[in-house]
This record gives sequence, C-alpha cells and structure tokens, in this order.
Amino acid sequence: AGERVRRGERLFAVFSPRLAATQGEYLEALRLGDAPLAKAAAARLSALGMERGAIERLAAAGRPTERVVYHAPADGVVAELGISEGGFAEPSMAAVVLAPLDPLWVVASVPEAQAARAVRCQCSTSSR
Repeated sequence: AGERVRRGERLFAVFSPRLAATQGEYLEALRLGDAPLAKAAAARLSALGMERGAIERLAAAGRPTERVVYHAPADGVVAELGISEGGFAEPSMAAVVLAPLDPLWVVASVPEAQAARAVRCQCSTSSR
C-alpha cells in the first residue's frame, strides 16, 4: 500500500478456472461465427472483471490466456491490497483499492490565535 501507479500500469494477474472456461466459450463462439453467443460470452468475461482490451486481445490471439492481467484504470495510489501473491480471492473481494490523485479542497476552522499561520489557497502534497 502507498505505491503510486499510472493509468494502464499492470496491477496484478490472476488465474481463474471460471475465467478460463468462459474464455474458451467465447473463442468457440467466435470460431462458429455465432455472434449472439460470442456477445453473451464477452459480457460474462466483462462481468468477471476482464478488461475490454484483454477481451479484444483474446479474440486476436485465438487462444485462452493462462493468467489475466488487470491494469490501473487511472492514476492513483494503492490504498489497500486485498490479496497477496499466491493468495485465494473470492469474486466479491477487492484485490486492489486505488485512491485517486484528484485535488482535494479542505475547509477548516482555525482558532484565531493561529489564524496568522494559515495561508489562503495553500497547496500541500502531504499524504497524511
């Protein structure tokens, strides 16, 4: 936790039997030319957390990937790691929680005795 990541940076990779089976179903539907079945399988892959780009690469490669890589959707800071390497994950678990790097405005009440030390529009890069 606390590590900065950039959009598109690799966060983690997972192996999931369900994900592998759904990849196979998707590829088989593409081979058969069954567009509705392929669309449904792609929707299941997406529901399992597979990114659109990964689904497109899967279709281009024509074979399932052993591990699916997940990338940072935006710049941020790793706020929480839900699993560790080699760990077991449940579908309801958050593997990584990212905190955005968006500006934050703070409105504070300052005691009169300390008001002289307060500076209007002061910027800070403190993480705490």
